[in-house]
Amino acid sequence: MFDADKSMAEQRSSRQDIKRFQFEPRSYLFFILVGLTGHFVILSATFSIFTPENRRQVFIALWLLTYLWGAIIFVRYLRKKPYLGLVSGTWARVILISLCILTASSALWSELPAQTVFFSFSLAATIFCGFVLSETVDVGKYLDYLLIVLNISVMLGLVAYIAGAEFAIYQDALERDNVFETVAMTGLFPHKNISASMSLICLLLNITWSRSHLIVRAMFSIISTLAILLSSSAGGLGLLFLSCFSLFAILMFRYAPRTSRVALFWIFNLLASIAIYIGLDWVLQTLGRDENLTGRTVIWSAGREMFYERPLLGWGYQGIITPEHSGPFFSFYYGSLYLPPHLHNSYLQFLVETGVLGTLLFAVVLVANMFNYVYAALVYSNRAALAMALICLVSAAQGMFEVVYSANSFGLALNAFALCAWPFFRSSINRL
Repeated sequence: MFDADKSMAEQRSSRQDIKRFQFEPRSYLFFILVGLTGHFVILSATFSIFTPENRRQVFIALWLLTYLWGAIIFVRYLRKKPYLGLVSGTWARVILISLCILTASSALWSELPAQTVFFSFSLAATIFCGFVLSETVDVGKYLDYLLIVLNISVMLGLVAYIAGAEFAIYQDALERDNVFETVAMTGLFPHKNISASMSLICLLLNITWSRSHLIVRAMFSIISTLAILLSSSAGGLGLLFLSCFSLFAILMFRYAPRTSRVALFWIFNLLASIAIYIGLDWVLQTLGRDENLTGRTVIWSAGREMFYERPLLGWGYQGIITPEHSGPFFSFYYGSLYLPPHLHNSYLQFLVETGVLGTLLFAVVLVANMFNYVYAALVYSNRAALAMALICLVSAAQGMFEVVYSANSFGLALNAFALCAWPFFRSSINRL
């Protein structure tokens, strides 16, 4: 598909000032903790020792232990490389740290200050984990680990669903079926939409990055595609089509003149997005969805009203809805059938919580991620850049319908890693 790239270690041989972290048992424990925390919703629902009362406390404890252990690993790394600074080396870190400072400061005007402080710390710690990964793991190795974890998670989730495990089935109050007219699947993920997006990323990595035998790649690609279809996620199906368009565009336009490749790619994807939007009614009808996207349009309307009231700095990070479904948001929201845990839109959520200022900081990070990796994939035909570009595009598109970039989320950690790793990655690209 692409010309074989040198290994990331070989590409970086000229950068003697960067000594990569060698994985040791303490590092593996860090990633095990991340995995346990990510799947805690499933674990707590499976084992009866967890009750609704203590589930949240155990979840918070796991996250705090994960952050603490990540800090210990990073401090140990700093002892080997004392001149490393969190801000030095890349403007991206300055922006991300500025975003953390803004969210922490928003506790001063938040109506839920304690919650804002807690989640601001969580946001900073999640971004810090991105720093740790970008300094200690190169992009190629990161994609290897990510693919292994996703392949195992998606496959075991599908097995559990077929076996009829209760935790692998989405409990839909509206009793909507998937395209096979069976109950929706969550697998090992907490929600059907997350299951669809993770399965899609798994599919794209198997196509663009996997170094396994063709039969193994095909098997996991089929499993991932089946998981997307079983999820009953309209957004997942839309993202599947959009990702296919994006991948096709990258493969097609890499033969065009270098000066026009990037422009052609974005024009092609704009037209594809318009086509998907035109066909949205068919997708919704096929999956039995209503035109207000299961109440999302009502939620978005209330969110816009909140933004208009505090446009510059917002209402405070994570300061509008509590886990108990209370907070200032519900003085604007008049829906009676559903109490939302968030606004079901990453960009509107940032606008409401952090205002224009915080959203601009976040948007710079997000747009830079997409353009940097798309550019490297198109201009240099780099496979790792192609994989990262597709992941960033999926995350950005999913953010239109879900909150992807909140604290304690895969989307935020992935994008923190992507931009922090970019300076190292850019210097090592094999320019064809």
